[in-house]
Amino acid sequence: MRIMGVRENVMRKIGNIFKILFWAAPFSTAVTVLYYICQAIIPALSTILFTGILQGVIELQEGNRELLIKNVAIYLGMRGGMYFLNYGYSVLVNTGIFEKGSMCFRQFLQEKTARMSLYNMENSKILDQKKRAERTVEEDVPAMVFYQFLEAASAAFGVVAVLGIMLDYHWVLALAAILAVLPFPIVKVIRGKSHVRVKNSQSKMVRKMEYYWKILTGKDSAKELRVLGCQEYLSRLWKKESFLVREQLWMEKKKDAVWCFLCDIIQFAGYIGALLLAVGLAVWGQMEACVFGALISALLNMQNCIKAFLEAVGELPELLSLYNNYDAYLKLGEEFKEKEDKRCVDRQPQISFSQKKICLEHVFFSYPEMQKNVLEDICLDILPGEHIAIVGENGSGKSTLAKLILGLYPVLKGTIRWGEIDLNQCMVENLYRHISVVSQNFVKYYLTLKENIGISCVEKLESDSEIIRVLEQVGFTEKISLNQQLGTEYGGVDFSLGQWQKLAIARGILRNAEIIVMDEPTSALDAITENEVLNLFMRVMEEKTALLISHRIGICCKMDKIVVMKKGRIVEIGSHEELLRKNGEYARLYWAQAGWYQEK
Repeated sequence: MRIMGVRENVMRKIGNIFKILFWAAPFSTAVTVLYYICQAIIPALSTILFTGILQGVIELQEGNRELLIKNVAIYLGMRGGMYFLNYGYSVLVNTGIFEKGSMCFRQFLQEKTARMSLYNMENSKILDQKKRAERTVEEDVPAMVFYQFLEAASAAFGVVAVLGIMLDYHWVLALAAILAVLPFPIVKVIRGKSHVRVKNSQSKMVRKMEYYWKILTGKDSAKELRVLGCQEYLSRLWKKESFLVREQLWMEKKKDAVWCFLCDIIQFAGYIGALLLAVGLAVWGQMEACVFGALISALLNMQNCIKAFLEAVGELPELLSLYNNYDAYLKLGEEFKEKEDKRCVDRQPQISFSQKKICLEHVFFSYPEMQKNVLEDICLDILPGEHIAIVGENGSGKSTLAKLILGLYPVLKGTIRWGEIDLNQCMVENLYRHISVVSQNFVKYYLTLKENIGISCVEKLESDSEIIRVLEQVGFTEKISLNQQLGTEYGGVDFSLGQWQKLAIARGILRNAEIIVMDEPTSALDAITENEVLNLFMRVMEEKTALLISHRIGICCKMDKIVVMKKGRIVEIGSHEELLRKNGEYARLYWAQAGWYQEK
């Protein structure tokens, strides 16, 4: 039963690959299948035609040319047809299977990553699994499974057809041909398992290698690397990881070469043995000359077919094991997602979030693979229309708390409710249309200026007046066209970090959401621009529920409520005046920052 289950699982995966390739490149896939069908017929047909040609040569001496001409014409037609089919096949393979097909598999991988829980993306094991899935697509493993399966099926048919012909001549010759190539699949299976183990174990090293390479070659890190003079050190780290990866793969290749050489020796010995047996049969008068020539052709064809079949069958387990990495990554979280959909499909929240309170009740949170909680026993109420600042030292848990409130991370213990909705029991995607976020780690979109703003609210993308309005609101005064390409890498223009941050704030404003969250929105701005943006923020958040995460205390005096965090806990809640009177953690932070602006 277990073997049947494994076989069904293998056929399901191969069938899925065929289905995707037929969907992505139907013509190329169909031609490829036709090519392998023809390849399956050719070995037996070549043997039959070669026998006919030799017999035709013998009859030609007796004055009969018809048999020779007919067989030669069919043989040349077959070879010519296969030449043109092979030419078209090679072109279609590159443009169809390897380009369109691989692009389709990459698209599924990107869509899965886009749906992946951000909490899972903090897990190094899942990141390793993601890297293995990416390597599977980069190395065209799905296409190789497709080809090896067709190769195995085509060769199997060729073996059966030629075997039938050879059994007519002598069963010992057929047995010798089979035994001579039998070591190939055994070696392929053993070496294939070793390859999979090595590649899977390299996932973390490959991620590190790519990270070092990104730092060494990235534009954003170039200035700092040159000033600090640390290129050589980072280069050594990259070379170290690269050497380990290459050395492991090289050792595998060397072992492959040795084993394949031994298999080729065995195959050659088997061919020589079968050939000597055929010569003996001819010398003893048990085989005609034309049959002897055809038998040599059949022997070669059969050995080639058996070798192709056994090599393909031997490589398929390795390829399918690598494809398992891709398949397993696509299935991550699917069970949870199905349950989530069933809970929410019949009760989508149809409420105005500006009229509902956000309530956090005894919330705990820790990142994957961490023993210590990042947030401890958080209790907080956010009232409709309330303006709240969350402050604290770096690492106090401010940004993590904001991500939990937004539903970006799951609540591991405790409850977060938006009105009556428990975020752990709801598809949080339904909340996002009501929220606007300006993050400290904003993205520089190398698109046009218009797209940079309009991407946050696609329905306003063609409204130049709306985009110009928000640009003016954030004080973006660059005199450039809305259709100007951004990013010097693509022939566009670049801005200072402060200007990029203004664009990020403009994106957040354009959404006109009921709830606005700003995570260190002025971290890259100078003091004057920061004051302008914060005053703008106060105007924008009127009649909205607003959440400001910051380590700067200055704006807090204008907020309705201040939440002070320390070491993952809320230690104080109150207004600016109340917290100063308490002379606690908030007062300590306030006077520490104020001291920089006061004369001692």
